[in-house]
Amino acid sequence: MLDTSGGCLDRIQYFDGLGRPVQTVRKGVTPGGKDLVDFIDYDKRGRAWRQWNAVPVSGMSGAFISNMPEQAPGILGDTRPYSETLYEESPWGRPLLMTDAGIAWKEHPVQTVYTLNRASGEYSCRQYKAGSDGTLQDAGMYPSGTLEAVKTTDEDGKVSYTFTDKRQRTVLTRLKQGDETYDTYYVYDAEGNLGFVLQPMYQSHANLNLYAFRYEYDAMQRCISKKLPGAEPVEYEYDSCDRLSFSQDGNQRPAGRWTYYLYDAFGRLTEQGECSSKNLSSGRTAHVRNFYDGYAAFREATGYDSAFHDDTSGYAHGALTGSVTTSFGSDTPVFKAYYYDNKGRTVKVVESNLLGGYETTGTVYTLTDKPLTVTHTHTGSGKLTRTETYVYTYDHADRLNRVEHTLDGAKVTLVANAYDEWGRLSSRTFHGSSTNSLAYTYNIRGWLTEIGGGKFTQDLYYNTGNGTLCYNGNISSMTWKTGNESNIRGYKFDYDGVNRLASAMYGETASIDSNTDRFTERVTGYDSNGNITGLQRYGQTSVAGYGLVDNLSFTLDGNRLNRVDDATTASAYNGSFEFKDGASQAGEYTYDANGNLTKDLNKNIIDIQYNVLNLPSKVVFSDGSVISYVYAADGTKLRTVHTIGGAATTTDYCGNVVYENGVQKLLLTETGYVTLNDKKYHYYLQDHQGNNRVVMSQDGSVEETNHYYPFGGVFASSGNVQPYKYNGKELDTKKGLDWYDYGARQYDAALGRFTTVDPMAEKYYPESPYSYCGNNPIMFIDPDGHMKVIYNPDGTYKETTHNNWFHNTFIGRQEYIAYKEGNVRLSEQEFWNWQRTGSYSSIQGTGNMTNIEFTLDEPAKGVVDGISKFILSSVYSLVNSPKVVLTGRTWSGASQTSTETMGAFIDVVSNNIPFSKMSKVGNPGSWYKFKKANKHIPALKRKGVYNAEVRRYEGKTRNIDIFNKEKNTIETIKYTHNQQNEEE
Repeated sequence: MLDTSGGCLDRIQYFDGLGRPVQTVRKGVTPGGKDLVDFIDYDKRGRAWRQWNAVPVSGMSGAFISNMPEQAPGILGDTRPYSETLYEESPWGRPLLMTDAGIAWKEHPVQTVYTLNRASGEYSCRQYKAGSDGTLQDAGMYPSGTLEAVKTTDEDGKVSYTFTDKRQRTVLTRLKQGDETYDTYYVYDAEGNLGFVLQPMYQSHANLNLYAFRYEYDAMQRCISKKLPGAEPVEYEYDSCDRLSFSQDGNQRPAGRWTYYLYDAFGRLTEQGECSSKNLSSGRTAHVRNFYDGYAAFREATGYDSAFHDDTSGYAHGALTGSVTTSFGSDTPVFKAYYYDNKGRTVKVVESNLLGGYETTGTVYTLTDKPLTVTHTHTGSGKLTRTETYVYTYDHADRLNRVEHTLDGAKVTLVANAYDEWGRLSSRTFHGSSTNSLAYTYNIRGWLTEIGGGKFTQDLYYNTGNGTLCYNGNISSMTWKTGNESNIRGYKFDYDGVNRLASAMYGETASIDSNTDRFTERVTGYDSNGNITGLQRYGQTSVAGYGLVDNLSFTLDGNRLNRVDDATTASAYNGSFEFKDGASQAGEYTYDANGNLTKDLNKNIIDIQYNVLNLPSKVVFSDGSVISYVYAADGTKLRTVHTIGGAATTTDYCGNVVYENGVQKLLLTETGYVTLNDKKYHYYLQDHQGNNRVVMSQDGSVEETNHYYPFGGVFASSGNVQPYKYNGKELDTKKGLDWYDYGARQYDAALGRFTTVDPMAEKYYPESPYSYCGNNPIMFIDPDGHMKVIYNPDGTYKETTHNNWFHNTFIGRQEYIAYKEGNVRLSEQEFWNWQRTGSYSSIQGTGNMTNIEFTLDEPAKGVVDGISKFILSSVYSLVNSPKVVLTGRTWSGASQTSTETMGAFIDVVSNNIPFSKMSKVGNPGSWYKFKKANKHIPALKRKGVYNAEVRRYEGKTRNIDIFNKEKNTIETIKYTHNQQNEEE
């Protein structure tokens, strides 16, 4: 049920005589009230052969449509509105050719070859072993026929390989570009633990320190040491309940410091901090203190501050009720209290700020657990109190229809959304004016092809246009027009054999053939790990002149940058964006033991200091200028102070209220910001990646326009009125810093590199931990410094390579299942139970899965993994898979589903994995919590399900990669399923 009036979403599934799902009807779900119908054809062996795109149908009221194949081409505007799979004629029935929807893709299938390894040639594989003494051993080549090999050729003829051993462990992934191969090897010890991961560069430069991930384990198979390429090891110690008790990274080791973790009787993290003595009797500094179940202890910790009231309802039992976190760089801690309703939803959050005030956020929910109203009040000592309210309105299918915003009593409509008959966002209208709008168009694959509006337009071309045509999802060319400009600008893109950007050729007019190369960006070289080794950039050199402004060569030390030399003497006109070659020596860039950049002589930066989260605390320039940062221990940036030429500028971030030198300046909203001196609204018009192209005032006038090089540099822009630019990230240009703040890391667009190691580097083993979005900045963005995702027009992200199970469940993000037209929020236990059974308690069981991007625990890691997951999905059948989508928070703090984010950001609480959330083994409280939290699971099945989860956790703690890789075969799934049945 959607509301108190009885509105609901009806989903009707029809089966054939053999019990196979053949048609799904979502009754009246389209904006026009039509049914949305999709269906499946089976081949003679009963395998899903054709899966038809959904079709809107009127006047049927949920009835079965018998002639859909005849109707679909006309309605969808394509003679081939279905994907098609050709299987091998064998008992395994593995897919050989997979062709996606669209007549243009008919001759561009994904092709798969299943074979065995060879002793030489393209199917050869080197045999590495992890010795009992922890050394890497090279045993030559695997003998022929001892490994399974899968070769996949994508729609554009790009080839990849996966090799697995008899235990179904991945031992090699190979990418191929011409005659060159990029090999990533996975090496296991005698117990089956992952001991090494060798990056592609290791094959030409056999240096374990620079190009290998290394893991060590104790006798209980717990990871006690982890080393990333180019960084010092991180060591781990555990308590008697197998919970992480101490960790020490490379920066802590010389100082004899450790990070400690304390837990309550139920295995919940109660305190985390640093210590110099493991007995914790002295030298102990708490960074995070957590409180659960009630508020008495938390109120005592806050000094009985009246802002944090008691709640005697009992709804907080078993939940986090408060936290006290250190502010690195300030003596003022941050206090935060959480309050809940009878459904366990967070209805109020009170958080202190550095200005002696509070951020108080209250949320009222709909019956489907979406926010209905969110009220945020900001206070500060001696500051003006600000109160804002968001009101969310949803349509009959529970899609976000309108967001209204009230600030200090004055209400406006921030945005009104409209959807097409397939439920895709079709338009957004800002500030209640139809002239201030953007319209969205998609192709048969559901890929965004056009953004249209009076102040910003963009056309995206894949298998059409003026560039080299792409069928695998890469954008081949794009054009755009911003603000009041009359000329159309564009890029033609070329990619190498592993989908890295090779060149972006700039031009003007719709055909991109006028004023060419004015702002071209070209990568002239990558190493095997994806580190850029050469980069050319064109720009404006005089009032009317354009030419090469950067001709860069990179000298690397492993994945780390050592120096950059610019072979051109031309400079960008009038201080425009370019690389500034401020030094010419070895060691222009230096790093600390954790791989954080500590010096950049080209920017005249002589020292960069970091806190324990590997976030910058101070940037020191050679002339004495300093940029300092204050972060909360959960990774939230609270303050920045620029001290330049003896003058200090202080920026405070209090929730979504931004101060400058103690004066309220901006209030950030879901669609832009409000200038607080005049309470006027300003809106971001964004492109396909969420880049802020135009800043538009509430009256529709253009205040700022931005054009971007592919890697994020800004060119030919006008009206620099605010700092949020590329990917919507804050750009700091003071003192020539030119860093984008991505939250977890800082990004240098002139170099196309991050300044620190990816906190989730182990999810991208083949790639440099400093590279940006796998060097494909046209398709992907990085929302928070952790991952690469595909940005959606509604502000949500499609996660591409992360393990959603690990990242969301154990790091603590909420999961939402995109259930066709709606979203269902799941608890941690419901989420993994849904993965196991295909059903959950919130609504009817989902039945079966088709979505290659989310079968089992994670989206597909490329085409090979996608095909494997397609095979595995047959265990559950082949229809109506939900899809996991990332969630974030509005600037006002409201939890968001995919249809509610509207340009919000993902709230990442820490760069460090809170291992306490993985403490399900040996944790005396785990089984108790599990029983209480999973009443929807039949009592007789709970123990078996719980034990199955313990098995999953044990695999996870031994090694993340093994945990995931070993499930990518149908044999493993069947084994797990059978084991669970036996236990139940």
